[in-house]
Amino acid sequence: MDSRFSGQNGGEGAAAWHDPIMIGSGLALLAATSVLAADGTSLIERWRGLGPVLWLAAAGAAALWVLLLGVFMFATRCRDIDPGPSTLDLGGPEPPALVNLLTSGWRLGHEAVPATLLDLGARRLLGIEQVGEQTLVRIRPASDRTRERTKDLEPYERMVLDHVVAHATDGVIPAEALTTGPEDEAKGWWKRFRKSVERDARNRGLSRRRWSPGVRITLAISALVVAVCVGVAATTLPDDPDKSDDDPLGAALAFSLMTAGTLMVLGEAPNRERDTRVGREAASRWLGLRTLLSEDPLFAEYPPAGVAIWDRLLAYGATMGVAHGAVRALPLGAERDDEAWSPVGGHWRVVRIRYPNRIPPGYGRHPGLVTFLGLIRLALAGPAVPAASAAADGLRDLVVGNSADKTVPAGFQLGVGIALGVIVAGAALLAVQGLVMVVAGFADLATRHRPIEGRVLRVRRRGDDDNQRWYVAVDDGTADRIRAWKTLPGGAAQAATVGAEVTRCLAHVRNLTVVTPAPAKPSLPEDEIRESTPLSALLGTVDLTGGTLAPGTAWTPIPVTAGPSPPLPDAATVSAAAGRPLDVDPAASAHPLAQDGRSVSFVGAGGATLHVAWVDPNFLQAHRSMPRFLRRELSGVGDEAYRAVIGGGVVARRGGHVLLVMGRLPGFSDSDRNRAFEEVARAAVNGSGGAG
Repeated sequence: MDSRFSGQNGGEGAAAWHDPIMIGSGLALLAATSVLAADGTSLIERWRGLGPVLWLAAAGAAALWVLLLGVFMFATRCRDIDPGPSTLDLGGPEPPALVNLLTSGWRLGHEAVPATLLDLGARRLLGIEQVGEQTLVRIRPASDRTRERTKDLEPYERMVLDHVVAHATDGVIPAEALTTGPEDEAKGWWKRFRKSVERDARNRGLSRRRWSPGVRITLAISALVVAVCVGVAATTLPDDPDKSDDDPLGAALAFSLMTAGTLMVLGEAPNRERDTRVGREAASRWLGLRTLLSEDPLFAEYPPAGVAIWDRLLAYGATMGVAHGAVRALPLGAERDDEAWSPVGGHWRVVRIRYPNRIPPGYGRHPGLVTFLGLIRLALAGPAVPAASAAADGLRDLVVGNSADKTVPAGFQLGVGIALGVIVAGAALLAVQGLVMVVAGFADLATRHRPIEGRVLRVRRRGDDDNQRWYVAVDDGTADRIRAWKTLPGGAAQAATVGAEVTRCLAHVRNLTVVTPAPAKPSLPEDEIRESTPLSALLGTVDLTGGTLAPGTAWTPIPVTAGPSPPLPDAATVSAAAGRPLDVDPAASAHPLAQDGRSVSFVGAGGATLHVAWVDPNFLQAHRSMPRFLRRELSGVGDEAYRAVIGGGVVARRGGHVLLVMGRLPGFSDSDRNRAFEEVARAAVNGSGGAG
């Protein structure tokens, strides 16, 4: 054996040959050497005759590089996070933008920007007000306290504050004007914001880059090996003797550089953020808060001015996707196409959305038409290879007949080989596509369309002006991952409830009908609240207890009741009403809406939590204003009571005192949970047992 592959260099040689890409390139070079060593025509012609083998080796090396990239991506994927205990306590000191990164799989979402704005309002660095239908953002006057608070801002928080200051006129700007500029400018602004958040997360140990230095070096070296293989294969391309500037070696170098650059870019594309142990622990705490906030439908519909009540909780709810009303009113953030929060099923949850087009083939089309088109593809794919082979043989015979030495030029052989390879690959792809279409089409024809009714989460257009595709993503509550349906434009609007008949494989839609139209104003529908009623009344900033509403309003003033609120129910009363053992949680903090801290939290087995609090009487007005499809009026619970359809939370009034009951009871059906909350509220407001 050659000493170069033994002795002290043996370890390095063995390590190099362990790389599968290097193994492939080495085998290709060995094959090339053995062929060139044989007797035959000139060296150049024999080398060009190796073209198909070298190109195949280069393709194999590229495939191995892609496989290596896939292995690294799988090994460095972010792990799933289990939510921590449901609690109203903040999960830590992280700003809302960082919390968005942690609770979204270490992929920063655009909700982080409006959430940061809301947090600036909660920290009294900006004022957020509601005047009629319009949200206004106001710059607070400069003061020593404001300047002191500004010093603690992170760079990305300062970006949002500076953006508001730069666009405000006389210290005020409507929320609708808070855009980040044209598309290119907005992309640049968002890129700077995202990088700043990711940098802060890495500095705090909450995230890290996906690729370690070792992985990056491995991918780079492997990409260079693939580039060398492509460059070597490119030297077999025939040159043109009639062109003095024809340079095969220059072309080979260009092929190598282009391949290396392309693979480097592809290798860096997934190199974003990934989880760390500290980050997973923080994410778990924040997900516990999200679990609790997501069960309060009223919280989800609060406008940005709701920071006057919920303080920083509204900002954190917005960044975690459970404060839709606040995010909707602030155009700084955009909803994601591939992810949506859905209340279908009785509680808010994240739904992932796909928009299929070519896979599966024939998606959205009629099963009969797809079956027919699949059979045509199979009929075309069968004779394609024999016909191409016969044509190649005919061309070879023609070239040999017109050649002086009755031989086939190496360049012609290479061209024919590449053309045949392309035709064979295309025919195989066509056959597979046709087979899938036939099977899917027959399967849908053999079964009936399924009736589906659900909420429209997204309506999107894909393609260009000449080839538009419209998608409607409908959630029926049975899965957390759904495929958007291909439909005609104008079939439905977001937030509407629709019904349709859909096939299982191809998702062909027929009889799409709107069951419940999307509300024009999800939080304040016109049929339930007069336009003359100030929204500030809903946020507790206007006293309604003395009957200060405008004449003609449908609301009844809340009577003024002297004295403290009634006692809160004790554990025995709550356990009896809920139908399961619950104990007082001594470590729980007061509910943020509780008056004078008058709240109590209960915990039970299986992660059960229940919160009872006496809240500001004006809070009842917000429940009165909820759309009818989101609330139910209860009888026999105090003087007035409402239950939220989503989550089951109850607000009940006894005289001038208003009680809030909310929580989660795992293992309970929606009806049992609703009954439990109602019984707890009835026991509290009717005075049957209390803890003081």
